[in-house]
Amino acid sequence: SPTAKTRRWGWRAVVMGLVILVIAVSAIAMSVVLGWNIGVEATVIGLAAAIVPVPVLVACFLWLDRYEPEPAKFLAIAFFWGAAVATLVAFGVNTGAAALFDSWGLPESIVAVLVAPFIEELMKALGPAILLIMFRREFSGITDGIVYCGLSAVGFAMVENILYLGGHGYAAGAEQYGPATGAQMLILTFIVRIFLSGFAHPLFTAMTGVGLGIAARTADKRVRILAPLCGLLLAMMLHGTWNLVPTLA
Repeated sequence: SPTAKTRRWGWRAVVMGLVILVIAVSAIAMSVVLGWNIGVEATVIGLAAAIVPVPVLVACFLWLDRYEPEPAKFLAIAFFWGAAVATLVAFGVNTGAAALFDSWGLPESIVAVLVAPFIEELMKALGPAILLIMFRREFSGITDGIVYCGLSAVGFAMVENILYLGGHGYAAGAEQYGPATGAQMLILTFIVRIFLSGFAHPLFTAMTGVGLGIAARTADKRVRILAPLCGLLLAMMLHGTWNLVPTLA
């Protein structure tokens, strides 16, 4: 009925308004966190370097989505959810876990292998999952799930790269030996983080996207729940294994 449709769209508008508000607040908070932890100069330099691969990565997912393009507003929400909300929550959880493990006398590497894959993949997938729940018709299948989750992961990787490129790269080198060394460290970190592992985050989260895509096109309630959970578990396992390799090395 018209009344039911009006209520349904009103509810969706409220939820999406809240999602956008959360993204905006998280973006501001994450900017403050980065500036506080690595400094304004390193944040700006890291941002400039981290943005470089984003158009290429986004273009890959838009190419994948070319036959049945999704609404640009939903694609933007997925991207900025990963860049703002997912990064802020993951940073807080990872930092808290590192402090807790340190107080217990445990190595910080445990965070990278056990905690980070769990919270990061969960948060990256939450935004696309909300879109699926609220706008199921916009999910045509597995491809759409991969596109939404992939863009969320690209946003997450961009902000994470600001920390690595600007903080662990430029700032770390500049503090010890000056700006020239900082620039060299930035370039080396860029090669490792972008050229060698630029698709890592999108690949992990795409597993959850496969699960969401399956859930969007099935009438079985059990599959709607189990498919995303299995995809999320696989994403966490891939992410944890990826982090485990350099830890063991």
